[in-house]
Amino acid sequence: MQHPIVRERVNDFFGSNFTVKKDFSSDKYEIMHNGKKCLDFEFMVDDPTDDNQMRFIKLENRTKPRILKVSGVFKCQGDERKGASLMRLIDRLAESIPFVEYITLMDSSNIKICDVSISLAQLKILTTGQSWYNHFGYKTKWHDANVAHNAVIINTRIDDISDKKLIETTGKKLFPELPTTMTVREYVQAVLDSVRQFPEKCTPYQREKASFLKTLIFELGWMNDLQYSNWDLIKIVERRIKSSPKASPRSPKVSPKASSPKASTPKVSPKASPKASPKVSPKASPKASPKASSPKASTPKVSPKASPKASPKAYTPKSGGNKRSRSNKRVNRNARNNRTNRTTKHKRRS
Repeated sequence: MQHPIVRERVNDFFGSNFTVKKDFSSDKYEIMHNGKKCLDFEFMVDDPTDDNQMRFIKLENRTKPRILKVSGVFKCQGDERKGASLMRLIDRLAESIPFVEYITLMDSSNIKICDVSISLAQLKILTTGQSWYNHFGYKTKWHDANVAHNAVIINTRIDDISDKKLIETTGKKLFPELPTTMTVREYVQAVLDSVRQFPEKCTPYQREKASFLKTLIFELGWMNDLQYSNWDLIKIVERRIKSSPKASPRSPKVSPKASSPKASTPKVSPKASPKASPKVSPKASPKASPKASSPKASTPKVSPKASPKASPKAYTPKSGGNKRSRSNKRVNRNARNNRTNRTTKHKRRS
């Protein structure tokens, strides 16, 4: 089964720096450069892993190739074609195809020094604790347990290894400067550092050293029960959540609305300040000053009159009311007396 989006994405990622070869009856690809194979992979629908072994994905919809299976990663020329660069391209390719869920591969990696093929997986585990593919996220469900088990082995001193005949004989002959008090990790790393820069065409002595490294890592791994499952390594495809492009322009639109109270204040203040200050203050100040001082002038007039007459015990409104009633009674009496006097005089005259 062929899918256009798969073919399109493969050409996008590998078309410029590589030659893409595709099988016409399936989604299987070979990535070439100058006639040499760099990558070999295919897109599959069925889950190739053993369900009892792997803890990962159970596919429900098996209509699309959800598995990217890498069959081989080979060394090619150029920095963009090295092993690490090729693995990053594989990751980006899987992320770009929405229905691809995970990548699987079998670790059969090796390196060649003086035409001697050395297991890269065992070499990396003995020097770093993890294989080369483990560093890129390809693991099995036993990965954590294997790492813990192997850490004990690689941190053991050479003197404490049960069978160190190879190191005491060939090792002391080829590398007399390396003490046996070193740990397994340190010893293997020191041997690797001394042979990794050998040219392609080596001398017999250089080839003997490279062969010793191959035998060393094999015996250390086999005799000490180095644990690593190199079949069906799996990496889950993790896609980054991209922020929507519409969300970013909205933030500047919200800020001016939120700052509207700040924007309104400068508009009101310049209008209010010139009108209120010249018109109100000059007119109010001369006219209001004498009126405002009148309460101060009235207080001395009221206080001297009220102070001598008002008794401290009586309430002033009641006392004022009593005085008015008494004065009214006197007026009435005087009016009656006047009337009586008038009548009396009139009688006398008559």
